Amino acid sequence: MSFNSSGKPLPSEHRQREIFERYFSPSGGASTTERRKSLNQGKKIVDLVLEDSKNLEKRLGANDKAKLDEYLTSLNQVEQQVKRNEKWLDVPMDDFDASLINLDVDPVSAPDDYVRSMMDLMVLGFQTDSTRVMTYMMAREDGMGFGDNFPKIALGLKGHHSISHDKTTGHWEDWGRLDQWYAKHFAYFINKMKTTEDAHGSLLDNSLILYGSACSSTHNARNCPLILAGGANLGVEHGAYTKFNEKEVRLSNLFVSMLNKVDVRTESFSDSTGPLPSIL
Repeated sequence: MSFNSSGKPLPSEHRQREIFERYFSPSGGASTTERRKSLNQGKKIVDLVLEDSKNLEKRLGANDKAKLDEYLTSLNQVEQQVKRNEKWLDVPMDDFDASLINLDVDPVSAPDDYVRSMMDLMVLGFQTDSTRVMTYMMAREDGMGFGDNFPKIALGLKGHHSISHDKTTGHWEDWGRLDQWYAKHFAYFINKMKTTEDAHGSLLDNSLILYGSACSSTHNARNCPLILAGGANLGVEHGAYTKFNEKEVRLSNLFVSMLNKVDVRTESFSDSTGPLPSIL
């Protein structure tokens, strides 16, 4: 769901407790001095590895150099993350109550509770201003991972990937039940954002939330059904269902408009042909 400037996918995190400790309780609640010492140690380790890698590069062939380059890119990202963390060391985090977030729920046995806990963490991230951009994939689109079993456990259906390829009579009803299940959790997230206030109103009114899938049917990535929520204070016009001509309007046009609405001045994104003024 997230990619760096070179188009490389960034690793995701699905363990709630690790997410919480990374963003809301860094270094296990250690003091600022202890955290600064830990970050300095991290920088030294990264610097040593980078230096060794540069020496190694001179002895590698083309294929191995390409792999090493990917590794070095990851190391540079770690280095940049350390620098960002340093800037926030002396910035106090707003008070928050995370006592109701279940950080140990098992996604395999309790998918409903698991998805809600992930969404609670997302709201907490916005509430504390720990981040202003995040993505969440409820289930992998390659049919792998524990998310594929959510419909089995929660609804008594087949796996997600099996449902998407099912052609038996009545299979659309199973699709509908699964879509309702996902929509129920999206509604939970929207309501949490709506009832959580920041300095300028609700989190929902000051955020843009895009919900949907990269596939409209089986492996077809055309005419994707999407929901854009939030953004009332950003000038988003809601209350309409809009169908665009895919030959004239690109999905990336939506991303151009979303970026500009949050003051990231952008003229183009991917294959965009312009903004999407009818909605934004």
